[in-house]
Amino acid sequence: MSFEKLKKQQNNLQNNIHSINMQMLVIQEQIETTHNLSELSSHIEKNLESEFSKLEELCITIKESLNKIEMLLKRSNSNSSQTVRDIHAYYSSINQESHW
Repeated sequence: MSFEKLKKQQNNLQNNIHSINMQMLVIQEQIETTHNLSELSSHIEKNLESEFSKLEELCITIKESLNKIEMLLKRSNSNSSQTVRDIHAYYSSINQESHW
């Protein structure tokens, strides 16, 4: 082989090595991005679980409130103005306890 052909092959090999190195960098970035997305997904899932739990607690509070109102309304047959005051007092106490 002539020196020129060897030099050309060497240049081609160097270009191929450079191309492979660039592809490896891209793959490394894709791996890091995949890892970051996985962590983000896990974080989002935990936040959603926490928010869902809060919503469940809120639903329980609402259900308890509705039961209390129903009980107060049943008592209202004899004294409706007292029932209104009872309901107002009940909601005032809920507002003081509530963290929502």
